[in-house]
Amino acid sequence: MVPYIFEMIILFIGVWALIAGRLPSLLKRGMFGLGYEYEVAPSQMRLIGGLFVLPIPVSSAYRYVIAATGREAMALNADQFELGLLLAVTVLGVIIARRYGKPEHFLEGQRD
Repeated sequence: MVPYIFEMIILFIGVWALIAGRLPSLLKRGMFGLGYEYEVAPSQMRLIGGLFVLPIPVSSAYRYVIAATGREAMALNADQFELGLLLAVTVLGVIIARRYGKPEHFLEGQRD
């Protein structure tokens, strides 16, 4: 149950980042560990948003393939695959945000 709630939170963050190209400052500080004075360029934030949207379609496709091939014994592996994918996407998103986070005054000319 907990991975599904975490997956929905990550989906919400990903959709927000794709649409707005940024995150609210409280979420940015809490999740990515960047201070309020740091900002990630909109293009990199949209990349992170795209990564965060991926786990639901990929895990749904994986479950569909398992069901279509009739391998019910692999259903347990689907949960492990989903959790691993969610963890990998989250860590990769945080790494990208930490790598490309710059002080706000450097990004003044890069706004979309």
